[in-house]
Amino acid sequence: MGTSTLILLGLGACSGGKGVDTDTGQPSELEVELLDAQLAALDFAWAVQSRPLLSGDSGVLDWSGLSQDARGVAIDPLMDVHRVVLVQFQDLSLEEVLPMLVSGTLSQQAVTLQVDCSSTEGRCALSEFRFEAGHPIDLNATFLEGSGTWLAWLVDEDGGEPRALLAVEPSDEGAAEQSWLDTDSSLSVVGWTEPSASVVLPLDGDALIGWSQLTRSSQGGTLSPLRLDQAVLARTGESADMSEVLLDLASQSEQVWTASLSGRQSLELQGFTDPTGAAFSGFDGEGRWWLALSCSSCAGSQPSALFALSPQ
Repeated sequence: MGTSTLILLGLGACSGGKGVDTDTGQPSELEVELLDAQLAALDFAWAVQSRPLLSGDSGVLDWSGLSQDARGVAIDPLMDVHRVVLVQFQDLSLEEVLPMLVSGTLSQQAVTLQVDCSSTEGRCALSEFRFEAGHPIDLNATFLEGSGTWLAWLVDEDGGEPRALLAVEPSDEGAAEQSWLDTDSSLSVVGWTEPSASVVLPLDGDALIGWSQLTRSSQGGTLSPLRLDQAVLARTGESADMSEVLLDLASQSEQVWTASLSGRQSLELQGFTDPTGAAFSGFDGEGRWWLALSCSSCAGSQPSALFALSPQ
């Protein structure tokens, strides 16, 4: 796991004087613009099982027995999963698809066919899959042996990062039904690297942070700041295993404050609240501080942008 020594560059991207929250109009003591150069680099990896499924449209995918998602987070398969998406990649192998799914660089040009099925019962027959507009698809003519890579993934109501994956291979001798197991897919942090410059913030937390200048994600993909809709401010222990913490920063940290961004491109730190609803009131306590910005509707691994903070 890669790490590097933190180098503090004065006020980094901070500009002196009063800033103004563009959404509230309230003054802030210090305005801090987050930059690509301050991003921590995250290296996620998917591990996915591949199983044969009967060719044609009579096969069934069943996820009703899942108890956790690919990050190891407990899941109710009937309440937390809203759709299963089935995607064909005629010209790509599974090994080529998975890194692009992590980074969010999987282009529409790479997708041969994409259909989905909604279910409250935790299972879908292939005959129930439809195009996004609701038009039917005849998988008898498409889901055939030798037709490329087929990947099924489970998503919640926002879409976004898959909760679980399963590669299915069309086969005339395949099983009539395949059931998702907890061990069929896993998403792990296989490496992370801190930037050479952390984000310097005042100890009292009286600052306005902005992210409108970000152009890339911590995974190396393209980032659109307006799509970021969730933020987590967290304090972790000095010796925390970041490969575990980064899989679920909100639950693995010692203290957490969250904020809904809702199209914002700037926010005062006092706009973050803890689980009791109390506003963030300053940096206090030993450990390390992090800011994570996420996009709930993006397929790439989250958080989209991770920053190491240096309160002083």
